[in-house]
Amino acid sequence: TVEAVAATLLVSAFPIAVEHSVEVMPEQGVLTAFLAGLYFFERHLVGGRTRTLVAAAAGFGLMLLTKPTSGFLLLAPLGLYWSQRGTLRGLFPRYALVGVACAVPLLAWLVHVWRVNEASVMDDGRTAAVLAIDNYLNQHDRWTLLATAETYTRFVERLTDAYGGWALLLFVAGSALCLSRGGKNRALIGCWLVALLLYFLVLPFNTTTHAYYTHPYAPLIAVGAASAVGWLVKAGTRLVPGAGHPLVQATLALAALLGTLQAHRGYAPPFSRE
Repeated sequence: TVEAVAATLLVSAFPIAVEHSVEVMPEQGVLTAFLAGLYFFERHLVGGRTRTLVAAAAGFGLMLLTKPTSGFLLLAPLGLYWSQRGTLRGLFPRYALVGVACAVPLLAWLVHVWRVNEASVMDDGRTAAVLAIDNYLNQHDRWTLLATAETYTRFVERLTDAYGGWALLLFVAGSALCLSRGGKNRALIGCWLVALLLYFLVLPFNTTTHAYYTHPYAPLIAVGAASAVGWLVKAGTRLVPGAGHPLVQATLALAALLGTLQAHRGYAPPFSRE
């Protein structure tokens, strides 16, 4: 579909995605595991196979183990279930138990079934549970930051730097379209938005001072922006006779691909062969 092509091109051209393609950050693992889990969960909801549910649980479990704060993203598969089934009935007990199973690796790490990396320079002899409490629950002046208008301004600036102003505008427009139309994906987009809003509210210092903390926003921003792009393309093709639709869509796809390649060229840091 137009939306699928647009989302793929967008997520590959975001400045933060290009920058992180030459860096190693935990957020990359979080996103990879999250998208794998979401894919297999969607396959499970369509086909009903147990093995795809197990694969989804493995993906979400790895996501949580990579970064505990990624737990907010579990609202996305909840929204996907709601979108596919049209109701939240049927979650218990099967899917509730799967959710608990996803958290087992993280809980085992927190209670030291296996140790924190002994080479870490950050743990200072503290347990994993204490580290998690200090880094996440006792966030740097959370309530002071959330009560300050500058925090929200810096958050928007951080997102603009990471994703580009036009992408954010398309994301806002596309998300508004999805939520207002009441279509099949309304619950998915709504739950996903709530997840990332909570992510900001819990980590206001991190998300306004470190761009890589906003990387988990990439798939949702791409999906929202792609929805707006899809609407614009479909509205535009209505102005062209039916026989010309393939040519218009092919031209737009080629222009988008060239724009993506140019974005990579512009964002990627220069390398010296010396």
